[in-house]
Amino acid sequence: MSNRRFFIIFILSAIAWAVFCTIAMSAPRQTQPDPKRIREIQVALVDHNYAPGKTWKETQEILRQVARMHHWQTHWAPDARVLILLGLSNNDSQIIDGEHNRLDGGSDE
Repeated sequence: MSNRRFFIIFILSAIAWAVFCTIAMSAPRQTQPDPKRIREIQVALVDHNYAPGKTWKETQEILRQVARMHHWQTHWAPDARVLILLGLSNNDSQIIDGEHNRLDGGSDE
């Protein structure tokens, strides 16, 4: 009888986990910034002498190029540090330090 009880608890736990995962995965997720934020990013890129890109995908690729230049991750774009460099973040400049802390790849010295 103990094995049967264990089996039932195991099956119910598996079903509960499957339901939980289904609900969690079906929650709406943001796939790109809203149009106003995209425009802010594109304007900041132009201000720093980069082409803005005509579409969000093109803009993402430009942001990846900036991240690559600083040896930062490029899987997810935009990297928060790139947005900080473009002046699009709340006073988070202390996050960026070290040798590569400007858009041109140089130091502040």
